[in-house]
Amino acid sequence: MVKQLLATTEKSTFQKFQSTLVSVVFLLILTIGRL
Repeated sequence: MVKQLLATTEKSTFQKFQSTLVSVVFLLILTIGRL
């Protein structure tokens, strides 16, 4: 039960981190493209 809960939390945290990372990379590409 606890293991499953931890795995689910870890997964959602990773998904949030991944989406944030994608946004940052996208912004970086846009910034570099404007220079």
